[in-house]
Amino acid sequence: MKFIVTGACGFIGSHLADFCLSRGHDVLAIAKPKVDLVNLRHLTTKSMEIPGNFELVEADVRDAKRMHEIIERVKPDGIFHMAAQSLVQPSWENPVETFDTNINGTVNVFEPVKKLGLKTRIIVACSSAEYGVITKDDVPIKESLPLQPLHPYGISKVGQDLVARQYFLNFGIDTVRLRYFNQTGIRKTKDASSDFAMKVAEIDAGKADPEMHVGNLDTERDIQDIRDTVQATWLAFEKAEKGEVYNICTGVPTRIRDVLGILVAMSSKKISVVEKCAEKIRYQDEIIILGDNSKFRNATGYKPDHAIKDTLKSMFDYWKGYYSSKQPALYFQSFYLKGA
Repeated sequence: MKFIVTGACGFIGSHLADFCLSRGHDVLAIAKPKVDLVNLRHLTTKSMEIPGNFELVEADVRDAKRMHEIIERVKPDGIFHMAAQSLVQPSWENPVETFDTNINGTVNVFEPVKKLGLKTRIIVACSSAEYGVITKDDVPIKESLPLQPLHPYGISKVGQDLVARQYFLNFGIDTVRLRYFNQTGIRKTKDASSDFAMKVAEIDAGKADPEMHVGNLDTERDIQDIRDTVQATWLAFEKAEKGEVYNICTGVPTRIRDVLGILVAMSSKKISVVEKCAEKIRYQDEIIILGDNSKFRNATGYKPDHAIKDTLKSMFDYWKGYYSSKQPALYFQSFYLKGA
């Protein structure tokens, strides 16, 4: 089969590209111009065995004409739409760009499929940030919970979600919306788990002082391993009901304090932790985000395979290998592809 992966240089997108290629499918990866392509380096340099055909195209999802040209040429069986401005803080600093990328960019994926009359299935990466205001009575969160986002990023993902839904309702476009909760693993950056793993490994390698400055550790998150995320996303393509929305999560809460504790315990160094540093505190930060994945499990048979300790161990080991490598800039791992 032929797939397009938007946001292919990102965390989930790059792992999805690896997975599809490992199964012998053809992948056209779309990456925003001038974005760091480190997560695709093993594919562009062919340093790993690639059973499927791989093509990298630099394009901005906000460019409607370019997106139409690409989709018309490929006529894909599936599109994994992962491209987004996916961070909360930048959404406060530049909400217009966030809305443009996440909402208009999604329109530019659906419009060519509609105009060309394609039977492409579009998997849309939505977010648990859409739920926003959460009370204890709302947990675990079901897909039916009213959407009350707390920041421009969350609002933009609601818009993206609704765009995909209306293309299904009005034009019959085959789409599935996935509300991803916290996903983590190797290649992830700028979340608590990945930042902690990187810093602990750096300290363990003797390349940083044994002290960590952190924000609020008293929040709880539903944290899922990227390998389970990829499995879930593929199951959505294969088995999910057309037009539906699903939570992609574990259904198990993890305290951020425990994440740090597990990682610190992996280090051979004694590490001191300074909590609630002003520069690490989020402007808006939900106390608990915990999802209910029963709808998705019932539809697809999905079952997460990786416990949080296994996930954190893989991340710590990755960064430990990075910091001990003689050529860290060339250090890379893939769960799905073997070295050439």
